[in-house]
Amino acid sequence: RAAHLVAHAHRVLAGGAEWVGMLSFVACSIAAGRVSERARLQAQKAEQRREELERLYTLAREMMLREDAATLTRDLPALIERTFALECAALYLREQDQEWCSRESVPREVAAHMRGAAAQDGAEPARLEEFEVQPLLVGARPIGAIAWKPLVLSREVATAVSAQVAIALTRAAAMEANARLEAARASERLRAALI
Repeated sequence: RAAHLVAHAHRVLAGGAEWVGMLSFVACSIAAGRVSERARLQAQKAEQRREELERLYTLAREMMLREDAATLTRDLPALIERTFALECAALYLREQDQEWCSRESVPREVAAHMRGAAAQDGAEPARLEEFEVQPLLVGARPIGAIAWKPLVLSREVATAVSAQVAIALTRAAAMEANARLEAARASERLRAALI
């Protein structure tokens, strides 16, 4: 059958001009296919970036809705897990020397790496035991670390998540400190007015 088609094509494309035309058509078809595939991949990446930005916005909004630092800290692992459709997420804060996890506790090696990332300046993100560990930095100062599995977030999104979490935790702690300071000032004014 194939031999019949080749023989038929050879009879139809008897002249040199016909063969040049046929080869030009094939070359253009291949080039158009490659351009189409590249455009499809670029559209797919753009859609993925849009979805990632939506998730980052959702995370930021949800963190802003938490009323105090304790609630934010407690809810944060489950919030990250749910927002990014992860299996597990964990948070470690150096100041409290405590770990919070959305599921069961994380493996000891991961917990130890989170503590290490929170303890040293210039800690780098790491991947171990199906977990990604990201340091939480305020400026260049580490305040803690977060970890999650599976390894599905891009490097850019992972960095953005850790930055958002660090900012939200710092903001919540600052708001609580400000509220305590205002309460102390009001108490002092009341005491002074009574004396």
